[in-house]
Amino acid sequence: MEIAIWILMWTLIAVPTLMFAYEMDKLERIQDECLEVQRSINKDWDIRLKHISNLNDELSRIFWEHSRRE
Repeated sequence: MEIAIWILMWTLIAVPTLMFAYEMDKLERIQDECLEVQRSINKDWDIRLKHISNLNDELSRIFWEHSRRE
């Protein structure tokens, strides 16, 4: 009878613990996926900002060349 109580007690401890561990693993996978999406978006924005900066430099150069002629 004592063994059945011990088995029941450990089962009541183990099942929620395993469920919690499973949910934590699932959450970790979701977070990793979100981080990859965020890195991809950041990379895209870095490229866009670099192009905008280059365009701004070129427009500034054209403006200054034009303003010197007048």
